[in-house]
Amino acid sequence: MVDRETNLLNAYESTLSVEMTSVASAMTITDVTNLNDPFYLVIEPDSATQREYVFVSVLTGSVATVTLSTPPATSARWSRPRL
Repeated sequence: MVDRETNLLNAYESTLSVEMTSVASAMTITDVTNLNDPFYLVIEPDSATQREYVFVSVLTGSVATVTLSTPPATSARWSRPRL
């Protein structure tokens, strides 16, 4: 396993430049200032019904390659940063 530095950026907020579909594997983020891949984002963090966790594996410019996911019910390794 490669050592990685972890940077937590709380209260980060931005918008998507293009609407994202339920099967999208990439999204365009309006403001990517201070974002370095890989990282997790939470879309609609304040909505219990629309909240979506995504893992951004690669950020190229403002285009993020994502994996849509649901957090495990219990996991000591899962962190939930807010978008």
